[in-house]
Amino acid sequence: MELAICLPILVAVGFGMIETCNVVFVKARLQSAAFESVRLATRPTTATNLAATAPQVQASCNTLLTQLGVQGATVVISPSSLANLAPQTLVTVTISAPFSQNSVTSMVVSKSLAVSASATMIIE
Repeated sequence: MELAICLPILVAVGFGMIETCNVVFVKARLQSAAFESVRLATRPTTATNLAATAPQVQASCNTLLTQLGVQGATVVISPSSLANLAPQTLVTVTISAPFSQNSVTSMVVSKSLAVSASATMIIE
């Protein structure tokens, strides 16, 4: 009788813990991808490296997200054009991903939950 009462609660708590940890891991992946993308977007132009364009940053970010196993993410770069930005200009990369596509089990978390992360750096 005790098992019949406690088992559903324990199973729900177990799935809740798994999904909570998964949210933290997805957020960390998004933060890592945002940081690497904004780092690419703000790198200085040198003799061997040209400044990155917004499509290059977007493609690099999408590749990194695929490698990290994040699905359905949208990437927003602000300002949208990286051409001819003056030094000391802030560049922000924001990534948002629906948790339902990145969930271990979609039974616990609602379909509308989205995880997002952003990173901002200054053009050198």
